[in-house]
Amino acid sequence: MTQTYFPFDSGSGANVTEVQWQEMAQYWLNTGVIRSVLNELEVYADSTGMQVKVKTGEAWIKGHFFKSDEEEALAIGTADASNPRIDRVIIRLDWTANTIQLAILQGAAATSPVAPALTQNTSRWEISLSQVNVGAGVTTIAAEDIIMERDFTEIDYSKHKNDDKAHTRHIAAKNASESGSDYTSGTSLFVVSSTETGWPNSAGTVVTHKLSNLRVTQWFFYNGNGNATRAWVRHWYDTSWTPWEQLHGKALGEGLRVTSGKVSISAAAGSNGSATITFAKAFSQAPNVTASLQGTDLTNYGKVGAHDITTTGATITFKNDNTVDVTSIPFNWIAVGQG
Repeated sequence: MTQTYFPFDSGSGANVTEVQWQEMAQYWLNTGVIRSVLNELEVYADSTGMQVKVKTGEAWIKGHFFKSDEEEALAIGTADASNPRIDRVIIRLDWTANTIQLAILQGAAATSPVAPALTQNTSRWEISLSQVNVGAGVTTIAAEDIIMERDFTEIDYSKHKNDDKAHTRHIAAKNASESGSDYTSGTSLFVVSSTETGWPNSAGTVVTHKLSNLRVTQWFFYNGNGNATRAWVRHWYDTSWTPWEQLHGKALGEGLRVTSGKVSISAAAGSNGSATITFAKAFSQAPNVTASLQGTDLTNYGKVGAHDITTTGATITFKNDNTVDVTSIPFNWIAVGQG
């Protein structure tokens, strides 16, 4: 049996290879732009010719770190005279050349153009920062030609097998106008103040539960007064938020409480699978409980729901539409009710 260990200043663990480092670093973050660092590698255009500009920022790609500490201008190829095309601004990790660089991935001109495919294999891994609409015969790229499509990093909990703890991420505060697609999957929270805009109040905690870019639920809990508490909820579907709906406004101790967690469920092919969850603290009355498959890939999984809800727990059930048995499928759940 081989025992491997690193990094150290000397000895067997001193000579760490690229493959070893990548194997270790994959447990830290998944691939994407690092949120709230510098200018998050934002791409923009300002009608100064056939070019786009990439602001400063950092990224984490397959266990490798990338940083750009100065704004970069990237040239866009000459527009086709007859048809438009779509280019992409990318970060390219090249394991053969041992480089990570900003680049333009040029698309093909067509009557109905599509964005060029990203290369993601054992030699090269590309991630997209934005799409660039290049109109037929244009000589400059304008601000409205940029379509951002960054994915941000988060801890990849699929590599951390701990089903006993809820995985809730603390993220940077946002304005209420930001779209549901800007949030990371799973459960996240942040605190807002008078600096952020559009929230039901200038002081509060926001809890967001995201299943996919089509399904986001968000709660706002007012916490600016020690003698009172209020809560609101809204939902994101596809392209817009519903209006805020106030859930309550009562004295402290009579208000809502939120608790969340994670559970693994197995199911035979074509059958339902269930698991019982228990709340860490009982509610005063049965809460509302929602559950979602961890991540955003819902392929071959049917409806997920909570039932038999009591003040102390609930049952989470999902339909396995696969043709094979599945085991230990991770689900996130969240319960909101009277404390």
